[in-house]
Amino acid sequence: MLSQKEYEDALWKSKNIPKSITGQAQKNLQQVYRKKLMEHYYASHYPPFEPSPYELIFINYRTTEETLIQLIKIIKSSTVFIIDTESVGVYKKPNKPALIQVQIVTRELNSYILLIEVHHLPRSHVPTFLLIQQLFELLFQTKNTIYVWGEIDELTKFTEFNLFSYDQIYLSNNINLQGKFKLYWYKHHPHIQTSTTNNQRCICEGCIGIQENNPWSIQAATAYELHKWLDKRHTRSPFDIGLDPKLIKLNSSELQYRQLITSYAANDYEYMSDNNNEQQLQQTSPVEHNPIHIKSQQHTQQLTKEERHKIHNRTCTLKQRKRYYQREIQRRNIDKRFKIRNIKKILRQHRILFTAVNFSTSPTTHERTLHVGIKDISKLKTYEVQIKNLFTTEHYTQVTYKEQQVHRREDNYCRCREHCHCHRRATNR
Repeated sequence: MLSQKEYEDALWKSKNIPKSITGQAQKNLQQVYRKKLMEHYYASHYPPFEPSPYELIFINYRTTEETLIQLIKIIKSSTVFIIDTESVGVYKKPNKPALIQVQIVTRELNSYILLIEVHHLPRSHVPTFLLIQQLFELLFQTKNTIYVWGEIDELTKFTEFNLFSYDQIYLSNNINLQGKFKLYWYKHHPHIQTSTTNNQRCICEGCIGIQENNPWSIQAATAYELHKWLDKRHTRSPFDIGLDPKLIKLNSSELQYRQLITSYAANDYEYMSDNNNEQQLQQTSPVEHNPIHIKSQQHTQQLTKEERHKIHNRTCTLKQRKRYYQREIQRRNIDKRFKIRNIKKILRQHRILFTAVNFSTSPTTHERTLHVGIKDISKLKTYEVQIKNLFTTEHYTQVTYKEQQVHRREDNYCRCREHCHCHRRATNR
C-alpha cells in the first residue's frame, strides 16, 4: 500500500502527464498510474487474499522421474484443472513466455500447483522431458475441464518448447472464467437508481468503472466478489530467472526474492478455485492422493512393478517417437483421400528415405497435417522441395489417372494374351 505522500504523487502525475508524451507512450503511462492507484485502493479497502492450502511442485531439469510419475498418476485420475501463464517483458519486442502454472483440483479438494519453468527444462532426449510431454498429453484430453482467466490461446506461444502441440491445446473442454464472470456480474448486479431514501451503493459495471466492452481483471473480480485484495505488484517480475531454489546456489537475499515471485505466481489464479460459490469445480470420479514429498523419496507413494513397467514401456515408446520425428517435414492441408500406405509408396518412388509417417488433425479447423520423419538431415531441404507439390488434390487426381492407365494396359495385355492363346489353340486343331 502507498503512503499518503506516494498516493498523492501518483494521483497528481496521472492527471498531469507532460504534453511532450503523446500517442501510445501516453496511454502506457496512464495505464501504469491507473494500475498503481487501483492497487492502492484495493490494498487499503480489503484484507489480503489468503489462498487455500496447496502443495507446490516445480517442473524443471531437476525434477525427478519419481515425482513426474506420481504427478502423471494424479492427473490421470483428475478431470478439473486451472491454467495460467506468466511472461517476461522485452523492450520493443513481444513478451517472452516464461512460466506455465497448472493447478490440479481433486475430488477431496487437495490442491497441487505445478510451476513449469520453460527456460529450465531438461534436454529433449532425457526421460524426464518425455514424461513432462506425457503429463501435458494427459492434461489436454477431452474428458478434462480446464479453467483459464482469459483465452486458452495464450498457451500457443509456449508450443515452441515442444511440451505440447497447437492442436493438443484445444482437445480439452476449455472454459474462459473471465467471460463467464462478466456475464454473471451483469446478471446479478444491475444498475440501481440512487435516492435520498436508498443508501445502497450501486456496484454495476458502469458505476465501478468497468467499461461495457472491457473484460474484468482477476484483481477486480477478487475485490468485488470475495472482498479481498489480490496483490498484483509483482506482475512484471523476471519469471525466467529460475524460481526453484534447487536450480542454483542462492544467498538469503536471492532466495527471499524468488520466494516472493513464486508466491505471486502460485496465488495469481487461486481465486478461480477459491470462488466456489459461482464457479463449482467438482470432480466426477473418486480419487485417492497422497502428498508428493519431493525432498524425501521415502514418503512418495510407491508404484507396483506392473505400473512401473507400463510407464517404462510408455517412456521408451515416447523416446522412439521422438527419434523418428526429430527431423521432420510437415505438409498441411493435404488431400484426405491419401492413406499412409499410399504416401509411403509415393515417398519411396521419389527415393525419399523416411523413418515414419503420420497424420494430425486440428480439432478446430479440421485441417490435416502430414508428418514425415527424415533419416538424413543433410537431405532435409532437398526433400522439402520434392514434397512441396505432393499429396494435394491435384496430385491425387494425377496419381488416380496414372493408376487407371496402368490398369487399362494390364487389362489390354491380358486380353491380348488370351486372344493369342485362343488363336494358337484353334490353329493347332
